[in-house]
Amino acid sequence: MFFKVAVIAQAAVLTANFALGTNRLVFTPKENTGAVLNVHKGWVQQIDSVYALRSSSADISNVVYTAFDWDDIEKSKGVYDWTAVDNMLAECKAMNRTFAFGILPADSDDPDKGGLVPDYVYDEGCEFVTAQDGSELRTPVWEDEAYLSASKELVKAIAKRYDGNPVIEYIDISTFGNKGDWSADGLNGSSMPSAEVQKDMLKFWANSFSDTQLAVSGNAASAYAESLGIAYEANAVGKTAEVLRSDIEKGGYSFVTADSAAMQKLGTEFMQEMQNKIGYSFVVKYANLRYEKGDAVLSVKIKNTGTASQLFSFNLGAAITDEKGEIFTQTGAKQLIRGGTFGAGEEKTYEIKFPRSDIPNKNNVFIAVGAFELSDSTAPSVKFANKPDNDKNYLILGVIR
Repeated sequence: MFFKVAVIAQAAVLTANFALGTNRLVFTPKENTGAVLNVHKGWVQQIDSVYALRSSSADISNVVYTAFDWDDIEKSKGVYDWTAVDNMLAECKAMNRTFAFGILPADSDDPDKGGLVPDYVYDEGCEFVTAQDGSELRTPVWEDEAYLSASKELVKAIAKRYDGNPVIEYIDISTFGNKGDWSADGLNGSSMPSAEVQKDMLKFWANSFSDTQLAVSGNAASAYAESLGIAYEANAVGKTAEVLRSDIEKGGYSFVTADSAAMQKLGTEFMQEMQNKIGYSFVVKYANLRYEKGDAVLSVKIKNTGTASQLFSFNLGAAITDEKGEIFTQTGAKQLIRGGTFGAGEEKTYEIKFPRSDIPNKNNVFIAVGAFELSDSTAPSVKFANKPDNDKNYLILGVIR
């Protein structure tokens, strides 16, 4: 019902424009006030086992995150057991969800284990601090060369096995801090390494991966991480809705992880409200179609209404469709939009030119715009945060004939 009303309203506007002799069709799509579940952003479900994953819901998030202990992955120097990671990865693929993970060097919630760094790192001379509460917990001195060397070997091993895997949404840069969050809070006697050491490690990670997104806690050297194309993540565990709202609205986070208890505490209404603010959110603010001799030119103004940049590249394309979004033809050359083009709040205009003869000579013909991660794809993978009018991910702008 809504779509039919919208088409009638647009048709009236277009008729008025032609009556004024402008030879230009104008479209002003309405913004979607509901949550838009989109790729490479938003809420991330923190899951600790395959069993928990199978009983989880993808209503709020299609991304799953799991943290693994370093010494469970690297059993001895250079000997890695990826079974736990691969099992979660396979399960996510089977459920048509994407996967994110981190490998942790410390966790104050598990003091009886004595720490998560493999013993060989200490055997090779890495200095450490012990907890002052009588527990077995020991934490490496983060700037120790033995620790940094072992950490970089781990990074290389992760990249060799997982860089470019299409099921992986991002890999958590969890080299430093309690739970890999780049903060020594909760680790008695521990302190973070210098800014230069942090930057060097971020650069090493970025140089080791060419095809997989990386993310780091918002506590890290933020401006430098952003310059390397690294996303920011935040953890909602232990935070009230008011605190988390403030954190998200300050901007910068592409992902926010929450376990089932945190999600239940925050509530569905709050999470839906925040979904479009986390990361990027593309809204088509205005578009027009004009005719120049034998060509048609579609001009589209897009605004990122989210609180973070888009870090992935995509292609903007146009299509001629029917009112249900069924394609008559994809038309015009797609426009490549590189990662980082849209900062938070930025607005840009693009033009797509195509032969006027691509428009079928029939009634109820519509112009639509889509965003594609793959230039040769026929199905848009990125949704615009405008009122939905079909299930194809194309945004129908309006009737053109």
